[in-house]
Amino acid sequence: MPRIPPPSYPAPTYAGPFGNLVRLLGPSPAGAALEGILRSAYTSDVLPQRTLVLIFSVVARTLECKLCESTAA
Repeated sequence: MPRIPPPSYPAPTYAGPFGNLVRLLGPSPAGAALEGILRSAYTSDVLPQRTLVLIFSVVARTLECKLCESTAA
């Protein structure tokens, strides 16, 4: 069976409110994936921006992530 090549991810731009979190992962595929996930999560048409920030803040507090908490504030 032929081996499928891994997907090619664009380099992260480190733009937006979560650029400092993405920067921790550097130019790796994980950094690009995290940036895409956060961008998609915060462009929701269903929930208002305030609600999304509250959700992120609660998750950050639960994880005891000081960097995430300061980003969400």
